[in-house]
Amino acid sequence: MMSMVLKTHEMIRDFENSGFSKQQAEAIADWQTKIAENTFATKADLQILKVSLIRWYVGTSFAVVGVMLAVASILVASLK
Repeated sequence: MMSMVLKTHEMIRDFENSGFSKQQAEAIADWQTKIAENTFATKADLQILKVSLIRWYVGTSFAVVGVMLAVASILVASLK
């Protein structure tokens, strides 16, 4: 789980100044915090994604080279 700092006190104060009750403002701020924690990617999340994409790219490259070598081998064998 990522660690994130939201200005919930400021958020609650702004909601209260806009006419929301303290209970409503706290509920909204709580949901905003939950949504933010489950939606935004951290630098660590992006690093994990980067590593996964590099692994996928390298694996796919080896597979393509392998297929090309197999096709070349078949073509050479058929020419003999």
